[in-house]
Amino acid sequence: MINRDERIALFVDIENFAGFCAHFGLPIDLAPTIRKLSEGGRVSYLRSFGDIHSLPTTDRQRTEIRRMLQANLIQHEDIPYQTAFKNSADIRLVIDALSLAFSERDLASFAIVANDRDYIPLFVKLREMGKTIIGIGGNRDSVPEMYRTACDAFHYHEVLCTPPAGDEPDQGVGINAEGPFQTEAVSTNVAIPESEEATRSEERRV
Repeated sequence: MINRDERIALFVDIENFAGFCAHFGLPIDLAPTIRKLSEGGRVSYLRSFGDIHSLPTTDRQRTEIRRMLQANLIQHEDIPYQTAFKNSADIRLVIDALSLAFSERDLASFAIVANDRDYIPLFVKLREMGKTIIGIGGNRDSVPEMYRTACDAFHYHEVLCTPPAGDEPDQGVGINAEGPFQTEAVSTNVAIPESEEATRSEERRV
């Protein structure tokens, strides 16, 4: 039974998410994450940040990522790179999360989709404010222990995307003010070159 009084905010570092999905051969699809979060409450705030245009993919694949975000009712904010390997998407995500924590006191949980240790101070501050932190990362081998322990709960995208034996993958679950509803989930298997993505991921984890 979903606790309708429990409100959850979802924040996505789209470059980080697309990067670890491509690196591990996982679908670039946030429907499984939303479906898992909706088991514990109502996902009422969904935001994504990053420069989709900078992803080393084709125009068609970038369009598929945007369609996936739209299909899952995630509002995306494009933040262009200021230098070759750095933009301000992580800072923008942090500011938005903290602003929401102060303005929406009834938001109980904050779910962050990323693998970036730069978000640990955000986790610490939100926990000081009494919020529950839910982390979503690539797989068990890719997420640093410090990053996991900074969260109250942690889910691996690799596990969320793997249906139980004999089951077919479900359609995605979008969330509106009235609760969950079925919607088309757009999965995008974007083939980001591993060498280039590894360089960028390492830059962002430093």
